[in-house]
Amino acid sequence: MNGSLYVVACRDDETGVTTYSGPYDGYAEAVAALPEIALAEQVPGLEPPRRLTLRVGPLHAGPEGPYAELGDLDD
Repeated sequence: MNGSLYVVACRDDETGVTTYSGPYDGYAEAVAALPEIALAEQVPGLEPPRRLTLRVGPLHAGPEGPYAELGDLDD
């Protein structure tokens, strides 16, 4: 699906705070970024490491906002 833009949502499962990365040119590029994003979200020396929920979805320009198609990260 090259040509489509994708974003990655990353939620800290403890705090519930969600951050977004991207846009990436295609699904494969977004998936390839997941390890780097997960590593960047960790706090050095924090044990145990943060539990994260990561989701890839298309960048959506509709009235519900650019990340609406990522869905609820609580599911």
